[in-house]
Formats: sequence, structure tokens, C-alpha cells
Amino acid sequence: SMAAKIFNIYPKKGRIAVDSDADIVIWNPNKKRTISKNTHHHAADFNVFEGITVYGVAEKTISRGV
Repeated sequence: SMAAKIFNIYPKKGRIAVDSDADIVIWNPNKKRTISKNTHHHAADFNVFEGITVYGVAEKTISRGV
């Protein structure tokens, strides 16, 4: 909720309620992955975080309730 308030998109984002978008991320803090330009898709052909292992993975993203 605080991030949505900081970016001035609250209450449309940042809460689960009638008339708000139902955006939810299912987060698994026990999984880990290594950042790679091959797995992070963006316009640049490099990643400054290449090779760094991070902990926690978004397993599912639900956008607008779907």
C-alpha cells in the first residue's frame, strides 16, 4: 500500500478491495536464481547484475484478477 501511495496510484493499486485492481504476486522466498541476460528480457544485451544469485522468486503474477 505504501508504494502505491508514494506513486500516487492508491487506491486503484495497493489494496484488495472493490473498485481496486486485483494485482497480486505469489512470492516464494525459498527459491533462488542466478540473474542472466538470457533470462531477463529487455532492450539491452547485457545486465549489470549478470551472475548474481538472488533469493526469492515471483511464482505467479495475477493482474486485474486474472
